[in-house]
Amino acid sequence: MALNLLSPTEIKTLSFQNYSKSNCSLNLLKPQELAHVFIDLEKAYDRVPRNVMWWALEKHKVPSKYITLIKDMYKDAMTCVRTCGGDTSDFPIKIGLHQGSTLSPYLFALVMDEVTRDIQGDIPWCMLFADDVVVVDESRAGMASHDDGAVTLDGQVVAKKETFRYLGSMIQNDGGIDGDVRHRIAVDWLKWRQASNVLCDKRVPQRLKGKFYRTAICPAMLYGAECWPTKRQHVQQLSVAEMRMLRWFCGHTRRDRIRNEDIRDRVGVAPIEEKLVQHRLRWFGHVQRRPPDAPVLGLSFKRKENGCTSAKRVHCSAQTPPPAWPGLAVIEPERKSWEGPKPISVVGSTGSIGTQTLDIVAENPDKFKVVALAAGSNVTLLADQVKTFRPQLVSVRDESLVDELKEALADVIDKPEIIPGEQGVIEVARHPDAVTVVTGIVGCAGLKPTVAAITAGKDIALANKETLIAGGPFVLPLAHKHNVKILPADSEHSAVFQCIQGLPEGALRRIILTASGGAFRDLPVDKLKNVKVADALKHPNWNMGKKITVDSATLFNKDSSVLAQLGWPDMRLPILYTLSWPDRIYCSEITWPRLDLCKLGSLTFKAPDNVKYPSMDLAYAAGRAGGTMTGVLSAANEKAVEMFINEQIGYLDIFKVVELTCDKHRAELVSLPSLEDIVYFDSWARDYAASLQPSIGLKPVLV
Repeated sequence: MALNLLSPTEIKTLSFQNYSKSNCSLNLLKPQELAHVFIDLEKAYDRVPRNVMWWALEKHKVPSKYITLIKDMYKDAMTCVRTCGGDTSDFPIKIGLHQGSTLSPYLFALVMDEVTRDIQGDIPWCMLFADDVVVVDESRAGMASHDDGAVTLDGQVVAKKETFRYLGSMIQNDGGIDGDVRHRIAVDWLKWRQASNVLCDKRVPQRLKGKFYRTAICPAMLYGAECWPTKRQHVQQLSVAEMRMLRWFCGHTRRDRIRNEDIRDRVGVAPIEEKLVQHRLRWFGHVQRRPPDAPVLGLSFKRKENGCTSAKRVHCSAQTPPPAWPGLAVIEPERKSWEGPKPISVVGSTGSIGTQTLDIVAENPDKFKVVALAAGSNVTLLADQVKTFRPQLVSVRDESLVDELKEALADVIDKPEIIPGEQGVIEVARHPDAVTVVTGIVGCAGLKPTVAAITAGKDIALANKETLIAGGPFVLPLAHKHNVKILPADSEHSAVFQCIQGLPEGALRRIILTASGGAFRDLPVDKLKNVKVADALKHPNWNMGKKITVDSATLFNKDSSVLAQLGWPDMRLPILYTLSWPDRIYCSEITWPRLDLCKLGSLTFKAPDNVKYPSMDLAYAAGRAGGTMTGVLSAANEKAVEMFINEQIGYLDIFKVVELTCDKHRAELVSLPSLEDIVYFDSWARDYAASLQPSIGLKPVLV
């Protein structure tokens, strides 16, 4: 659309806007580069010649009696200057308008209208904003034709400037801002160096560093950016400078091959492009507002009748179903829709959780279908699962087994896509057709697939507790950001989840979890040092994997929460509820018998023995420390159980390995860890735990 075809309404709107708004409107109406010439009068009110003012009034045919009245107001006007030694003598004011007079803006507008009449063109080719005059043209050549002569004011030639400052921005005569961008970057580095003691201190959490950077450092670089005619090269220069600062105080270099987006997410700093847009919109008068249906968190105080201290509780005004994970108040997003059976991906399909999940799918083919499978190394079982459930994508973590898997699937007509290694597991987790991802990988190995699934917007059926134990500080905010539901597929957590459904606010006082006590529930403490691996793998109720069975004996799979839901020990029940939530699919009574309380007979409860199970105190201490400590505890326990199963350490040494590893980590604890921090300290904890040997009192082995 050409500017000379603007409607009268658009022209009128432009003429009453300030320069920044008009310039924005011009860009919207005509998206091309425009040439501007600024005429800026410094201290314009103080420099209006009186004879020019009388001449402008006469030109506008103001009645002579009013001109005479105005002249009388300005006649014999005197002033003085206040100094340290007192006021100076009065002296006459022979130029300028009266400051603070309601008549002065009108007089100034008349003067500017007459002074600029020779250069005025059709709106919006010439725009007047108080003491600023802007002449606009479609090209530099056209502008040069307007600017071939000198501009004079009352006989005085207005000098041309190579650069001039407009609202904090240094604009060059060619319209560029290269010099100003370099200057702002230099100023920003100066501010950064002044605060480097804080920003480079490893004891300061990275989120706090990011907040300090956004508040004290970044504004210096973007000062006056509202009026910058930025190009890609300017944005690139600003981004490079900022990323150097962010990487510096995060302790990373480009050689670490960590993506810029990951570092920005870690410290909470938005990209330069977004900040420039925010600056301009704020200048134009726009305000970013929350959605009208966003929850409003408030703090209410209620004093008890017996005069005790006030009880505080946080309430959420959003009328939503109970949250997907206990204690997390989020708005329930719109239900994902699909046709036919609900598509799911299974990560860890050949393990205990994975096989039981597939049993549920086989029992309910009209309710669920498998679109992707990921396994570790059990190629034979994985091939049978592929033939049964016909997934679109398959991954085997051990890349050396790919050929064996392909050979096992040679007779399959519709062969699935096979992606080996860790990347394949991640692709299974974020398969585009999957609605829910079941994560059944033991340990921290399930963290990256879970993060990938959350980022892709998949709901998580979480049976891997270590994902939240180690990665909770990173995973939970990420799930909240992507409106993803984390649904517990583990037996205890699913029991809690089912019990709180429909509870009103404030109705839950405490949660009580029960534990079987494992294989050594009735064994005296003094005999625990002599137990064998085979003894630890005899769980009284459950048939589970080796690591989980040992955890049940040590109670390392219990934390400070406690609750019991009555049901036969069958993991398929919580998995089925998780996959079907918020609906409930009732299982077959033939396949899964109902719990008969009469046949059950009685329930016996005993207080936990902290001497026999020191893991409880260790878990409490790790939870209080927070940050990376819980992940270190989980990784050290996983390694210690592995060494016990391999008969490298004794049963009681499991607790010693975990305790020593956590004690060693206290000096390097990260309160608000990133994903890289969590993965790094998980690996460190395993290596350190492996370096402890019982023959020398579990001291680190010197390599």
